[in-house]
Amino acid sequence: MENDRAAPPESAADDSSIGVDRIIAFSDAVFAVAITLLVLNIDVPQVSRQLADVKLPAEIWALWPKFAAFIVSFLIIGFFWAFHHMMFKNIRRHTNLFLWMNLLLLMCIVFMPFSAALFSEYTTTEVATMFYAASWAVPSFLLALMWWYATDNKRLVDEQYKAISGRHATFAFLNTGFIFLLSMPIAIINVGAAQYFWLMLIPTHFLLGRYFGKRGA
Repeated sequence: MENDRAAPPESAADDSSIGVDRIIAFSDAVFAVAITLLVLNIDVPQVSRQLADVKLPAEIWALWPKFAAFIVSFLIIGFFWAFHHMMFKNIRRHTNLFLWMNLLLLMCIVFMPFSAALFSEYTTTEVATMFYAASWAVPSFLLALMWWYATDNKRLVDEQYKAISGRHATFAFLNTGFIFLLSMPIAIINVGAAQYFWLMLIPTHFLLGRYFGKRGA
């Protein structure tokens, strides 16, 4: 009877020929391509060589919205990749549903270079700010759903996996999604305030880490 309780539910069995290692390899490749494409949004300024020393500094400075969008998007994609990697360190099996959720997540990640390009071109507009926020909110909620699905009743993870870790990750991405989501109506009132609101990710993630750290101690 004890062995029956320890066995993963039948719905969590590996129900396709694709192994977890192949999912990881494919996902890493998609993340790598998406994060590399971000830099293509920054065009090299075109000035005459004779006037380069005079005009080039101003032309480079004019690109600061593109540099800012590149840095922010690079860091967030890196954040997603790091947690995706951490999640799959604990995944031991998968279902077709989990596989399709992962593909949907990767579709959102591949879409990021376009969102970053749009945001860098129209940084001061509410439409581009809301679009950029939405493009991060969707994969955040999706990754939270993946964490919950994988760790609920230890569906796709080892029996030794600590449930508190799964809840921490789930709430971390729900927090990320809600911050980007809440910034969207703020953008209608004040675009700058909406963008600064994204900085709430730092203290809220810190507090979540402290809270779940104490719970898991």
